[in-house]
Amino acid sequence: MRLPPIPPESFNLPDEQLGKLLLGYFIAANAEKAGFDPFTMPQQYAERILQLARELPDDHSSAENDSVLLAVRLAAQGKFDAAGNKLKAHMHHAAMFMASVDMVSNLKEDTKAGVKVRRSTKLGHEAIHGNEVEKITRWGKYQEYINELFYKNPHLSYSDLQREAAKHFKVSAKTIQRRTANPKESEQS
Repeated sequence: MRLPPIPPESFNLPDEQLGKLLLGYFIAANAEKAGFDPFTMPQQYAERILQLARELPDDHSSAENDSVLLAVRLAAQGKFDAAGNKLKAHMHHAAMFMASVDMVSNLKEDTKAGVKVRRSTKLGHEAIHGNEVEKITRWGKYQEYINELFYKNPHLSYSDLQREAAKHFKVSAKTIQRRTANPKESEQS
């Protein structure tokens, strides 16, 4: 069952008036569906629509149908306060659902932006420091230089070797320490 959209300002009405408005919308929608002008349809047709509305079955195909059909059924039974209240509760839940859907879609947008930021960061890092292959090649040169210095000057400590290599490659001694091994230890094994 599809009703024409109820204007949002109608939800500011008291529950009883909203229930009556809902029933009016239901009657008008069904009259138009049958080819009648809602304002000039035969009385017996309007009564038949009311009877059908009172007997509307529960429709568990969707929460929307269930809530709206219950509100229409309550209105057709003359329980306008309960109908208006049910419709307002339904709209509140629908609004909360839409807000959560909006929040999820914003998270997806943020995720897309995050991917772009990470990609740009990676490209910037590679531009400055090189890719993995280039870095591993460079680190191998650090070890070769340390080994060469050690064989020329075996009296130098590993710290001295690191400082010399750091000056030569224009990096910190800590970078050399992280990427090399003490040649004195490899010589002993």
